[in-house]
Amino acid sequence: MKFFSILISILFFGLYGFSQTEYLSKSANETHLWGIHDVESLKTEPYIGWYEKSISEFKTDLSDLEEINLLKNSDVKIYIGTWCGDTKKWVPKFIELWKELELPFDKLQLIALHNRQDVYKQGPNREELGDNIHRVPTFTFSVDDKEIGRIVERPLHSLERDLAQIDKGIPSRPRYQGVVYLNQYLFSNSSEMFLDDFDNVYKDIRRNLSGPGELNTYGYVLKAAGELSQSLFVFQLNKKIYPYDPNCYDSLGEVYMTLEKWEEAKACFEKVLSLLPNDERAISKLYEINNVVADL
Repeated sequence: MKFFSILISILFFGLYGFSQTEYLSKSANETHLWGIHDVESLKTEPYIGWYEKSISEFKTDLSDLEEINLLKNSDVKIYIGTWCGDTKKWVPKFIELWKELELPFDKLQLIALHNRQDVYKQGPNREELGDNIHRVPTFTFSVDDKEIGRIVERPLHSLERDLAQIDKGIPSRPRYQGVVYLNQYLFSNSSEMFLDDFDNVYKDIRRNLSGPGELNTYGYVLKAAGELSQSLFVFQLNKKIYPYDPNCYDSLGEVYMTLEKWEEAKACFEKVLSLLPNDERAISKLYEINNVVADL
């Protein structure tokens, strides 16, 4: 009997692990979607409120989309975070526009990502792997498994214009080109090579960034995915480009702590305090580091 109880428990927890579709955010006490869904999921509680608010503000202009070509056969992955303001603003509008264009809904796949730090912007079964998802929402458009365009976070022009350009095979370059460049670079080279090539990457990327938040978000996505060498490189790069931003040092200090490089981490949080005196988080981190070092 005990054997069957254990077997049932294994089956239950195994299936739950592969089929979890929602989670409760303890910090905000909110329920969020997680994993693969159809678009109808957003038309239920607790999401329907912001869904309806978004579409009530949306008036479409289909003049650029009178003839549809590539979009008819496009598979669209929509990476979302139901905790994210840009998701709440743009995803409902996109779905309604798709409906108005009479395009097939079975071509849309909604992939909801987590916002907890250890699974940051990940699906329960790592559905985002290989797609360089660092911002939500991200819409990727593919024909025959080849990407033909994407919209990252929000339209560059308008939803209608961005879709029209993708449909004609002339998509705009998506936002955050610094991350596009860096993601290709990091995963095309060994960690030894990119650490030796730091100065060249710095020169290539610094003029293509929108601000310190671009690489900061990307660094945390890498950290959550266990890509610690890449994450360290990104945070070091961000600190060099934005040497007076305390958050760059804070983030770098975090990854040093994960790597158990205590002296380097300590120097980062001390730098935070030099830029932002009495910062409670930096003080707390230094206290934590000093306790660890004292026990070594």
